[in-house]
Amino acid sequence: MRVFRLELGARRASNTFTVLFALCAIEAFLVGLRFGYRIDALIGIQRMLPLFLGPLMFLGFQSLTVTSRQYGRVLLLHLGAPIVGMFAFLALVENLRLDWMISASYLIYLGALGWLWKNGSDRLIYARVEVSQGLANWMLRAIGLLFFVLLLDTTIAIDFAVNSGTNVAALISYGTLPIIVVLLTVILTFPSIVPTAMSNAATPSLSGHQDNGIAEKLHDLMLTEQLFLDPDLTVQRLAKRIHLPARQVSGAVNRTRGMNVSQYVN
Repeated sequence: MRVFRLELGARRASNTFTVLFALCAIEAFLVGLRFGYRIDALIGIQRMLPLFLGPLMFLGFQSLTVTSRQYGRVLLLHLGAPIVGMFAFLALVENLRLDWMISASYLIYLGALGWLWKNGSDRLIYARVEVSQGLANWMLRAIGLLFFVLLLDTTIAIDFAVNSGTNVAALISYGTLPIIVVLLTVILTFPSIVPTAMSNAATPSLSGHQDNGIAEKLHDLMLTEQLFLDPDLTVQRLAKRIHLPARQVSGAVNRTRGMNVSQYVN
């Protein structure tokens, strides 16, 4: 719920990250049922859900680099592949090694996230300018988490292949402890980098005349001092230069330019 309320610059990003966290919660619950209580009724779902971990993690950040229309096509591509994998698993369950398919998915999206991160925060053109650098840093942390999950799941797959899963329960117990710490850290710190939708909704709207005055003042400052060339530019720094609250400047740009501050700067 904390992630859902984030205002990253595009609603699709918060929605995607919310689905990612929900997937993690469901998968953790199903793993607990299977290995903690020997309830195997939902084992098929539990084995297939990890196919969506890499795509959703990538899509959350990718959604801030494309338009809404483009995102629809990207979503279809990256979620279509694991859905096809799920049907292949259901149809060929005796001959298909799903564990290795999941590991391959992790590797592919490690590369995709690395490519996206390499392009830097400037590529996140639909992110709010004050959070774009923070999101780029979180992308690097996501790469580290996905790499750890890849190692853990590959180790579990090897144990199933070599020891018929004798050590799997222990591997899951010890392996998930650092993941729990990481996810709790994310839950507590990630939302703090951006204001929530609720706080934004409470922001009073200025009159059109005031908005235009702020936008013109900001535009003159951007052109005369070429602030858009500063890679570390934030909305707070812009606001300080014209002696106004950051939220007021952001709102004025949104209403007069029809875009967020990050898009305006880019």
